[in-house]
Amino acid sequence: MLSNELTKSGRQEACLKELQSSYKEIYNCFKKQKNKIFFTEKDFEESPDYEYIDNVTNSHVDYAETRDNWKLFPLYYHGGVKVQQTKHYQKLYSILDSFPNIASACIIVVKPHTQIGRHNDLEPGWRAHITLDSGGPDTGLIYEDNGKKIEHSFTDGSLNIMQPKLNYHSGWNKNSKERVNLVIDFYNGRHANEMEIKKYVKEYNEVFYGLDNMHDFYEAKKIFGSQYIQTFAEFLEGDLKYAS
Repeated sequence: MLSNELTKSGRQEACLKELQSSYKEIYNCFKKQKNKIFFTEKDFEESPDYEYIDNVTNSHVDYAETRDNWKLFPLYYHGGVKVQQTKHYQKLYSILDSFPNIASACIIVVKPHTQIGRHNDLEPGWRAHITLDSGGPDTGLIYEDNGKKIEHSFTDGSLNIMQPKLNYHSGWNKNSKERVNLVIDFYNGRHANEMEIKKYVKEYNEVFYGLDNMHDFYEAKKIFGSQYIQTFAEFLEGDLKYAS
C-alpha cells in the first residue's frame, strides 16, 4: 500500500470522485469567469534582483525554470473560505464544503514548453491533482513514494494524489498549449486523528504566513488591479496583515 492511498469508500475518496466526474463543468465555469486575477511568482519575490526563493512553495529550483511559467487561481481555504464568487462555482464549492480536512483548493495553469526539476515543497499533507485540460499528450509528474518511482501523465479528468513535502518530484508540460489542473491540499483521512489534523492546519498556515493574510493579499489584488504592485512579503511587513 502506498502512503498516498485514501481510505476506501471514505468521504474524501467520494469527494474526489465527484470532482473528477464534474471536471468538465468546473473547467467551463473557470473559462466563463471574466476578469480573473491570478497569483504569479512575482507576487512572492523576496529580493528586487529576482533571485528566486519562493517563500510559499519553497521549490528550490532555479528561477529560470519557473519564471513566468505558471499562475495560480485561488478558490478555497480551510474553514469554508470561498475566494471566488459562489455563483461561478456552485457545484465545486458544494463538494469542497463537504471535503474533510481540506486546507486549500486552487487552479494552477502551467504554460507550454515548461520543465521543472526535482524538488520538494513546504506544504505538509497530501495533494490531489485533477487535470481539467492537459493541453496535449506530453505533460506529467514524476515523484518518489516509499522508494518507488511513480510517473503520472496528466490526461483530462485524471486524478493523482501525492505528498508535496515528502515526495520529491519533477514535472513538465512539453505541449504547445497550457495545462490546467485543479489542486486540492488536504490531510489524508487514513492517517487522521484530531491532534494530527490540528497540527496539520497549524503547519499549513505557517507555510503561507497565515491563510488570512494570503486571502487579504489576494483581495487587495482584486480591488486595485494592476495598480497594486506590492509583493506578499511587502504586504506582510505592512499594517494590514493579521498578527501571527
